[in-house]
Amino acid sequence: MHPLTSSGEIIHGVTEGTSRIVLDVLGPTVEFLTSPAAAHDDFCVMRGVIPPGVAVPLHSHDATEVFFVLSGTKQVLTLGSEPAEWVEVRAGDYVHVPRGTRHAHRNVSGEPLIELVITTARLGNWFEEVGTPDTGTRRPPTPDVLANFLAVSRKFGYWLGSPEENAAVGIRLPEVTGSGSPGHFSRSRGPVPGRPLGEVPMFVAVSLLLAAACLLPAAGKLLGHPKMRQSAARFGIRWRHYRLIGAAELAAATGILFGLWWHPLGLAAAAGMALLLFGAVITHRRAADGGKEMAPALLALAIAVAYLAIALSS
Repeated sequence: MHPLTSSGEIIHGVTEGTSRIVLDVLGPTVEFLTSPAAAHDDFCVMRGVIPPGVAVPLHSHDATEVFFVLSGTKQVLTLGSEPAEWVEVRAGDYVHVPRGTRHAHRNVSGEPLIELVITTARLGNWFEEVGTPDTGTRRPPTPDVLANFLAVSRKFGYWLGSPEENAAVGIRLPEVTGSGSPGHFSRSRGPVPGRPLGEVPMFVAVSLLLAAACLLPAAGKLLGHPKMRQSAARFGIRWRHYRLIGAAELAAATGILFGLWWHPLGLAAAAGMALLLFGAVITHRRAADGGKEMAPALLALAIAVAYLAIALSS
């Protein structure tokens, strides 16, 4: 997969990166300076990068790892006889993790962590099998990539921490269905790295605002408020059809509230509500309404767009 490193090779500018293939391992990336094939059962060397806000959850394997930090900072956790404690390391620091040691890393800074990773050729083979060519774009891994990660880790006999074990040391990661532990590199992007979206105050506030913007007009339509009946007549919409819009708004509010726990439902509800509100703005325009009449729909549409922007970028 990687060209053999010739005897006595010198690679310049390792901190800045090389021209070799970069593998994305569910968030962190590695590029081989000495590949497993070139190691000849000795050891391989990688340039590793942990982007800001990314964690390598609890895991262990039968290979010793050595890390030498080239630039940036990260926190390292090893579980042994001593109490678990995150230790910060920075450029110039050396970390030795004996084989079989349960450990984790995380970058809580605003800059990427760049380091040399020295380990066995066998662990290098694991990186080759689980890694995918890096595109330079950070995005959640696909189900197929996650499934391969778990399958290869089981094949190699590596231990992966469960969501509960990771949560106990301050790492949150989504569950992966299927056999085996769902431990994998978690990426935490958005307003507050490492926290579920439902715990981000801005997202919660926008969710409640959007739910209220759906519920108020829904109540008026479903309860037959006189102003709502007048609006239906002015827009030329039959009342029973206008009430169906209220039912759709009520369903959207419900989906957005439940979306605080299950985000795909909230996204679907917010997207549907945005389309409904866009249609409402067009209807107001056709009725020659002014800014005062259009303001509630425009405000609700702005809140829906804000919701979608926060949810999709996190």
